[in-house]
Amino acid sequence: PHSPQRPQQGSLGLVIERERRDGEMDGLRWYTDFATCQEILWERFFRCDDLGRDLVPVVQAYKASQECATGKPTQDSVCAFPPLQQDLETSVPDPVDLKELLMQHEGLLASGAP
Repeated sequence: PHSPQRPQQGSLGLVIERERRDGEMDGLRWYTDFATCQEILWERFFRCDDLGRDLVPVVQAYKASQECATGKPTQDSVCAFPPLQQDLETSVPDPVDLKELLMQHEGLLASGAP
């Protein structure tokens, strides 16, 4: 799950975005336990073209929900037929220490070589 927290003071996060296709949906999902992310508490899918306009009402709906108040999912809290399926097969590599990587390639970077 997306949770932009920095585990170490002074660390850097990198977000890579691509051009969106027509009809693509965004989603927000909360879990009953963010340590394991095993059970979905509440989720909604929507098109987000403007964070202030499109994201805020979804967050407000969650915060006003029974699920948020109780920490327990209900029948309507999880989409029965989501517009996308979560990839549970792909292994995500560990984060890279950017400072260390830059220092390892300092000479090559300084040379301007491609």
